[in-house]
Amino acid sequence: MKNKNIKKEKRGGKPEEVLDDHWRDLMMAGNAAGRAGAFDEALAHYLDGIKEAKRLFQLSRAQAPLNDSDPAPALVVASRNAAFMFSRQENHQRAKAVMNDVMALFSEAITDETTSLDLRMSCLQHINRAAAYLIEHMRALGDSDAEIARTVKTLQKTTDPSRMMMAQS
Repeated sequence: MKNKNIKKEKRGGKPEEVLDDHWRDLMMAGNAAGRAGAFDEALAHYLDGIKEAKRLFQLSRAQAPLNDSDPAPALVVASRNAAFMFSRQENHQRAKAVMNDVMALFSEAITDETTSLDLRMSCLQHINRAAAYLIEHMRALGDSDAEIARTVKTLQKTTDPSRMMMAQS
């Protein structure tokens, strides 16, 4: 089942990505609002972008194999943008929660045997970027090095490719 709102697009020499029109419009509106100093409006667009990316993510989990859309990068971008806006408001706890949420979705998809291998591999590829943003917010909150180390250790267990491949066999 193809989503007709999804289009392929080449950006700045990067590999071809597939973006949803509605998601892209939300990100562009958020970026414009942020540039204009309307940070609450930007945040609202980014939060809506997270909802759209999650919708695409759930659709992709239900379809095997992943066909026209890879929602993992969209989820990371929307979450990172929202987390950045929360940080601007000195609400580092909410920023951390946004990134924790994307990490939980990716971790669940990676270890779920019913999720297509394509989406699992995409989550594995993008979880490191999301983890870096999460750690950035943990540091902003003053989380201890020990707590950050526990988060990293948990992430390593979740993203062990051999564990994922064993589940496939």
